[in-house]
Amino acid sequence: MPKKNRAALKCMGKILCFLGIFEILVEVLNFLLEVLNFVLKTRNFLLRLLNFTGKLPNFCQTEELRRENTELFVESAEP
Repeated sequence: MPKKNRAALKCMGKILCFLGIFEILVEVLNFLLEVLNFVLKTRNFLLRLLNFTGKLPNFCQTEELRRENTELFVESAEP
């Protein structure tokens, strides 16, 4: 096999190796994003649960939960 062909094959092999490593990194990043998404959904669920039971301190409440509380309070106060 001519030297040019061998050099081209080596170069292509290196490129394929790099693409393989890049694909693995993308999969790892995707997994980490899925874990983060799960953690945030769980946090949101727990905050809503604590807010519903009334055991959530004011400093832990998010703006959205405060707004919901205000709306519920106004609705319950109306005759």
